[in-house]
Amino acid sequence: MHNQKPKSHKLNHRRARASSLSRGFTLIEVMVAIGIMVSLLSISLGYSRRGGEQIILFKERARVMQEIARARSLTATLFKEEGEKVCGYGIYIVDQRTFTVFKDLPTTNDECNGNNKLFGPVEASEELDTFTLDPQVEIRQESTDTTILFLPPKPDLYFDGNIAAAGNSEREITLELISTGDTLSVSVNQLGQISSLSHEQ
Repeated sequence: MHNQKPKSHKLNHRRARASSLSRGFTLIEVMVAIGIMVSLLSISLGYSRRGGEQIILFKERARVMQEIARARSLTATLFKEEGEKVCGYGIYIVDQRTFTVFKDLPTTNDECNGNNKLFGPVEASEELDTFTLDPQVEIRQESTDTTILFLPPKPDLYFDGNIAAAGNSEREITLELISTGDTLSVSVNQLGQISSLSHEQ
């Protein structure tokens, strides 16, 4: 009889343990697990959203660079074209959301020397294409109302109507991600070289 009591006690302990395990997790344990998963998911989504916004910013900068390069390329082909007299091609930053690729036309006597090397609303006939940025991106205010114009044969470069030279040797167009303030820039120097710039926050 004395040997049976410990066996019975062990058996009852095993049954109680098995019964406890069969009940699964307690409500508190489940809530803690859910809380951890929600926290990890929030962090993951935060990184994912920021990464998506950064992609949009890089994409818009690439589009600006592409259109500046397009204007430069069009200028290089001017001597091979016949028909309409075109002095050069350029890009104009209209406002914080919009930029235009344009052709610079002669103003008088079909000559290019007398034109103002600028683009404005009154010169709508010079417009080739107008682009609107993604709603999450805007052009910094100091970069608006900027004209970058390429004239053959080198091509010669004009910034805001003035030839690119010492003291006027570069133009920078800065794009900003509205939600975070992150910025990327496009730079054009007096040789017509187009480069990308990043800014540390």
